[in-house]
Amino acid sequence: MAAIRNKLRCNKTALAVADWNFDAVPDEELVACCLWEYARESAFILDVKRRCVDPRCRQLPNAELTAFVGADIARIQSLGHPAAVFLRGFFFGRKAPPGSKHRQAPPITGSFPGPWQALNPGERHQRSHIAGDRERIPLLPFERAYPFFASWIAEHVETRRKVTGKPVRPSLFTPSGEVGVFTINWAAFTNEELRDGFQRWLKSNRPAQQPAPDGRGRKPRDWRVALERLAMMRLLHHFALREMPAKAPAAWRQFAKREWYKERKRAGEMFHKLFPFLPATDQPISWRTKGGRSRLQVGTKRPGI
Repeated sequence: MAAIRNKLRCNKTALAVADWNFDAVPDEELVACCLWEYARESAFILDVKRRCVDPRCRQLPNAELTAFVGADIARIQSLGHPAAVFLRGFFFGRKAPPGSKHRQAPPITGSFPGPWQALNPGERHQRSHIAGDRERIPLLPFERAYPFFASWIAEHVETRRKVTGKPVRPSLFTPSGEVGVFTINWAAFTNEELRDGFQRWLKSNRPAQQPAPDGRGRKPRDWRVALERLAMMRLLHHFALREMPAKAPAAWRQFAKREWYKERKRAGEMFHKLFPFLPATDQPISWRTKGGRSRLQVGTKRPGI
């Protein structure tokens, strides 16, 4: 995966307009577009896609397939329904899958990691029906977690204990909720008492960053800003800021009044909010700026660039 990351970071191909200008993305596609475009920045996710279309995938027995790609697919699926935005079609090549010409077949292709705006309208519409959509998706307020979470929680607790030297709550947070180790005293309490106890626990333990839904959720403008920050990060990866007026005049005019490096930092923060299963050391593929790379070549490094 490191080889893939280095290869992509050294890619000198021109930055397409669809990679930085998201003005034409309609509000109803913003959430899906944001997930898709930020996923394109993950070397881990791109490596999973590469393995999914590897011809060996179709020949491996189930046990070997799990080791080859299945465990990492499960890691991505820990996001819940949002992961389907880009995971659907992962085992397809860039062409439409067999049988996709059938009238009733969903217009899903193996187009990832191409630009969101390069997808046909039907596919964008299909992929936009996602997360938190309780009417379309049968979400449950409380259910058992997948078995692989147990090893992740154990790893998280041990790592944090070594770093902080203090006990750590055995829980992991995802964009939609919390997975943790809990105790239910079935033998000592009635269903009604357990329900009351759970309500008391909720009042004191609901995370501040995940307040009760009010029917509005994130505003479309929030997602659009996240895409604009991603755009500026990609632009800084391809051009030094001083080059922008001459080499990317349209982008410069669009974002000229913004604080480019602060917005880039916020794009990096959004990357980890969207994909909490990634190690904190994993940065977006476009994280390193062209200016920073130039300074490294002459032996001077600006912190964080």
